Amino acid sequence: MELGADVIKTRFTGSPEDRLIVEAAGVPVLALGGPKTGIDGYFKFVQHCMQMGAKGVAVGRNITQDPQPAKVVAGLNAIIHENATAEDAYSLYMAK
Repeated sequence: MELGADVIKTRFTGSPEDRLIVEAAGVPVLALGGPKTGIDGYFKFVQHCMQMGAKGVAVGRNITQDPQPAKVVAGLNAIIHENATAEDAYSLYMAK
């Protein structure tokens, strides 16, 4: 009996070949959140993942260890659900 996977969570490398992961999966793919990094670079990483076909990201420390977690979530929401750029997300993050 094969149960299969409903979704796959995997590491994206930042390479254009990340698209091959999504194409081969046959189910929605979520990108692993990765190590704690600067917010501008993180938004660029998430934008790349979405451009490669990911359906979202599984984020932990890049939200919980940030001094402004609600602003990180707002930026991620903009990239994932509104097709915003990393620069747009960073502007949201920096807004007062």
